[in-house]
Amino acid sequence: MAQPAVEKPSLRAISPNYRTSTDIMSRGGGIVWGGIILFLGIMWFAVTAFRIDIGPIGNLVLPFLMIVAGLYLLVTKLVR
Repeated sequence: MAQPAVEKPSLRAISPNYRTSTDIMSRGGGIVWGGIILFLGIMWFAVTAFRIDIGPIGNLVLPFLMIVAGLYLLVTKLVR
């Protein structure tokens, strides 16, 4: 006799805090980590850009890329 198919429980049933999951591949986790990356990138960029001695322009590239990565992660997870 064939056994009935067992449905896999959804993430909502397993974890009530699925919206704040730390798994970056999930929608909720991607939004959380995207926001964190964006915030840290903005802070890093602001600290680097507004120093009196800015130094080489290359110092602004990594914080800018971090901002872009945070925005990309947020947008892709929010649109999905």
